[in-house]
Amino acid sequence: MQNRSQRSRKRVRVPAALHTELTEHAMLIKTIRTNHLLNLTHQLYSHASAQRAVDLENIRQGKGKLKSRDTWTTWPLIDCFIPEWLVEDEVKSLAEAVAHQLKTKCLSGGHRHQSESQDDVEEKDDDELEPLSPSFFQALVWQATKVLVCILDSILEQRPAVADSMQNRMWAFNWEGVLRVLISGMTLDRTVVSAASKRLSSIYGSSKGLDIALSRIGRIESRTSVLAELSERHEDAFLQQPTLV
Repeated sequence: MQNRSQRSRKRVRVPAALHTELTEHAMLIKTIRTNHLLNLTHQLYSHASAQRAVDLENIRQGKGKLKSRDTWTTWPLIDCFIPEWLVEDEVKSLAEAVAHQLKTKCLSGGHRHQSESQDDVEEKDDDELEPLSPSFFQALVWQATKVLVCILDSILEQRPAVADSMQNRMWAFNWEGVLRVLISGMTLDRTVVSAASKRLSSIYGSSKGLDIALSRIGRIESRTSVLAELSERHEDAFLQQPTLV
C-alpha cells in the first residue's frame, strides 16, 4: 500500500488547461491504432479501405430483404416469336400465290368459249406454281424488306426516350396500335388496311377503334383525288400563251 501511494505521489499532474487536448489526442491514437508517426499513413489508408468495403457491402446487400426485380419489357410488340422462315421464303410464297391468282383470273376471262377438255388441261397446269425470275424475286424481297423497316421505324418513333429501367412500364403495341401507326405515318391504300384489319380481327378479336382511322384514310383519299383532278385540269397551263389585254 505504501509503494502504491508513493508512486501516485511521484506522478506529475497535468494542468487542467491541457485535459481537453490530451483527451482528444488519446482518442485519436485509439482511433488510428498507432503509436508513432511513421505508421500514421498506413493506418489511415487501411482504415479508409476497410470503411469503403463496408459501405459497398451495405449498398449491395441493404438492410431489407432482397427482391428479384422483373425487368423484362414487351417493347415494341406483345408477341414477338423467332421466325421459322426467312423473309425471302415468305415473299416467295406470297408472290407465287398472287401470281397464280392473277393468272387464273386472266385465263378464266379470256377462254370462256373454249371446250371443256382444254379447260381441264389448263386448270391442271395452273395448279403448279411457276417459279419467279431471280431478278424479279430479288426486287420483291428488297421492297418488302424496305416496307418492313419503315414499319418498325414508325413504331420506334412512337416510344418516348426514357431510361432503361422504365422500359418495362411502357405499354405494348398490339396489332391495333401498329395499324394506327401505319395509318398516321405511311401512305397506305384503304383496301390494304381494311384487309389487314379483317384478317387480324379474325385472329385476335374485333376492334372498334380502327373505324376512326379508316374513316381518316377515306377523307385523305378524297382530298387527294380532288387535288389530282385540279392539277390535271391545269397541267398544261404553263404551255399556253398569255392573253394580252
